[in-house]
Amino acid sequence: WDNSSDTAVHIKEYYPKGISVRNPDKTVSVITGNEFVFNEGLIDFIEINKRLIATELQAVIPVLTVFEENGTAYAVTPVISVITLQSFLDRNGGSLRWEQARPLFLPLIDTVKGLHEMGIIHGGISPETVMVGRDGKLRLAGICIPRLRMASADSPAELYNGYAASEQYGKSGVALGAYTDVYALSATLFRVLIGTVPPSSETRLSSDSLSIPAHFADELPRQVLVAIANGMQVDPHKRTDSIETFKNELVYGET
Repeated sequence: WDNSSDTAVHIKEYYPKGISVRNPDKTVSVITGNEFVFNEGLIDFIEINKRLIATELQAVIPVLTVFEENGTAYAVTPVISVITLQSFLDRNGGSLRWEQARPLFLPLIDTVKGLHEMGIIHGGISPETVMVGRDGKLRLAGICIPRLRMASADSPAELYNGYAASEQYGKSGVALGAYTDVYALSATLFRVLIGTVPPSSETRLSSDSLSIPAHFADELPRQVLVAIANGMQVDPHKRTDSIETFKNELVYGET
């Protein structure tokens, strides 16, 4: 409860699993040998959330303040009534037509572009992190430190199977980039329009079974099919490399 504004808020704590310990007095300590990883993530956590303070990006839940306490850091956000896109689809027949999805997704795509301009790669866009508000608008949750979006031996990752790109599994030899979010957005649109979860990018590296049923291919506009196909290339070097290009292909057919 925020006494100054007399409203409820959400507080997100930096507490990386596997390398943190909760002490009896509620403070956070680092497991010996993990100090560098913990502190690097702590700096990233503070920096990313400071950039999100008072953001005007329409599909992002803004950060009200960031503060350090108890040996760690916290980000405060307003309480907004939302459900996950996955829950929304489950309640609405499992999929949407392009005419329904288009006005929902365009502001979200513009917001991801804005995040990239701020130097923030989401890395976890999926039906679990895209939220639907009571006002019918999509909002993007789950913005976090880059380390959480890359599989590695020294810290656990939070990846969404079917939506995480191959480079997030360490399979392509490249770092996170705009193309990573292009893959996730394309895969999320695939789920929304086709009604099924795409095969994992890990699996697709050795056996690419991604396909679109014929009746969807007949119903969806050609530029939508092309934009999704280009955005879901497993090889990041062949994938659409920016959100702006993805949007132009998706909406205007500039391929």
